[in-house]
Amino acid sequence: MNKSLTTVLLLIGSNCFMTWAWYGHLKKSGWTIPVAIVVSWLIAFFEYTLQVPANRIGHISHGGPFDASQLKIIQESITIGISDQSATPVRFYSKSGSIAWLRIKLA
Repeated sequence: MNKSLTTVLLLIGSNCFMTWAWYGHLKKSGWTIPVAIVVSWLIAFFEYTLQVPANRIGHISHGGPFDASQLKIIQESITIGISDQSATPVRFYSKSGSIAWLRIKLA
């Protein structure tokens, strides 16, 4: 597998963990804030185990095809793509019990 594809696949996996760490705790209303922080950091550990190798494999200083700004653009594009496709949807329950979707659209 070439370095470009490896980098992108690792960044996709990393972003799935990141999104879960950032928003997954919102479904756990019984958790205290310290518990949510610890669980989120434990999930983020797995994000970093994919993100760090992705950036090192993909960076030109390690024989990859991308510079740092290109890696950042790829990461942000993946973030928007994953959020927009609702791979890990952010939802909450309103007081009436109905499901409301939280979506941020770029202008």
